[in-house]
Amino acid sequence: MTSDQEPINPFVSPQLDATFADADPLAVNINDLPSRTRRLLAALVDLQIVQIAAVFSTKKVLETLDYLSVRPAKASFSALNNTTELWIDRTITMAIFVSCSLFFYILFQGYTLTKSGETFGKSFFGLKIVRRDGKPASLARLVFVRYFPLLVYCSVFVYIELLVRHGFAIIALAFLFSCLLDPLFIFTKEKRCLHDYLADTIVVKA
Repeated sequence: MTSDQEPINPFVSPQLDATFADADPLAVNINDLPSRTRRLLAALVDLQIVQIAAVFSTKKVLETLDYLSVRPAKASFSALNNTTELWIDRTITMAIFVSCSLFFYILFQGYTLTKSGETFGKSFFGLKIVRRDGKPASLARLVFVRYFPLLVYCSVFVYIELLVRHGFAIIALAFLFSCLLDPLFIFTKEKRCLHDYLADTIVVKA
């Protein structure tokens, strides 16, 4: 041992190199991550494109069911007295809305998602979706793992009015606040929302 080397203390516990401990082979370069503002604006564009079409289509389908007398109850609470019919009516509305949203999401965004991992909004703001290891994400993963679960969960809002009407306002309020969990995850280091963690994806600069 040379004189300029520190002596080894045999009584000290082995220490793990902090650099090695913090290393993450899948961690992306922070310079590849877009700003949260750009992500928000891109999401708002995509939301308008898909949801406007889905809401309009849902309304037309419900009107058709009313005309054909297939729907068990009308949408207006004033015309509904049976609690079971109320829940059935809202469930039908939710199912139609989810189906329409999924259809228009694939119709409008499927091609660009398959080709480059981009939606219209993300393409406009120079963003794309990839797997956390940087590899392309399949359309099935983007649609059925990243988009669909969140769509179904947020579509439960159709029951909010029923919950409040039957004295479950606290549950309704808790649900509304829980919907904020997904976007709040964007304030993590990698700026990934909850649906990104679910699908093992990340949004980066294109």
